[in-house]
Amino acid sequence: MTSNDRPEKAASKTEATETEARGIMREGETLKEAFIRKKEEYFRDLERASTVTEEATKLDQGEQMKQLLPCPSPSHVPLCDDEGVWMQIKREGVGEKAEKGKKATIHYTARIADSGREIENSRAGGEGPTEFEVGDSPLVRKGVHLIVERMSEGEKASAIVHYSYAYGKEGQFSFPMVPQRATIEYDIELVSVDPYIPEPPIFEMSTSMMIASAIREKELGNIAFRSGLVEKAQVKYQKALSYVQFKADEQKQEYNNVKVSVLANLTMVLIKLEDFGQACAMATLVEASFLFCPSFLTFP
Repeated sequence: MTSNDRPEKAASKTEATETEARGIMREGETLKEAFIRKKEEYFRDLERASTVTEEATKLDQGEQMKQLLPCPSPSHVPLCDDEGVWMQIKREGVGEKAEKGKKATIHYTARIADSGREIENSRAGGEGPTEFEVGDSPLVRKGVHLIVERMSEGEKASAIVHYSYAYGKEGQFSFPMVPQRATIEYDIELVSVDPYIPEPPIFEMSTSMMIASAIREKELGNIAFRSGLVEKAQVKYQKALSYVQFKADEQKQEYNNVKVSVLANLTMVLIKLEDFGQACAMATLVEASFLFCPSFLTFP
């Protein structure tokens, strides 16, 4: 090969390489465009599928609601679009409406619809009516809020409530015991309607307020205990104890007397429930008049 042939061969090789590179780049651009199209198609399909699934789910839920909660009688009216709550007025009210944000005082009973088993009764054991802020309070279930919002003072009503407005799919394993997906029947009397004045946080209470609140909850616990409602008594005593868990700045003797009294009552409840480990811990606190230690309690 002559020296003149070498540059021509090198130039030819370079040209071939450039041509190959341009071909690869064109192929890459084609693949890129195809990928972008596929990606756009994928997200369009995903959006359509999501819309279809959502609509189907809503339809299924609506159908399930209507199958589970048909209209119980011509005098019942639905309180929501999905017909998850049906209400029947038993006695017309003549007083103030229970609007959102007001304090409602009610007596009520709750039963499992399938079995008729009573799970809550505000009159059982003389506990007294339930007070709560309408539309917001976690003290009562969503369905109860919807019912009470339609009532006036003095009114009595019954209702049937789907589990999604009551205790949910999972039910409840602590007091009260409620099975999964349980439809609930309620009888409710709206005793009174008042402006809502929330109880201040414990750390903002005076010693006298904490003592009064603890005594109130302890007495409710005593009523429940005497009525055989041991689990409910435990809840009330634990609530009472929460008001006297710190050192008192004043009225120390009365404060500590209430604390020891509640600890003693809680000890009896734990013995009844055969929770002997915690009962011994409570008894030790009573005996030593020791300061309340929350680690000894298991709050529900």
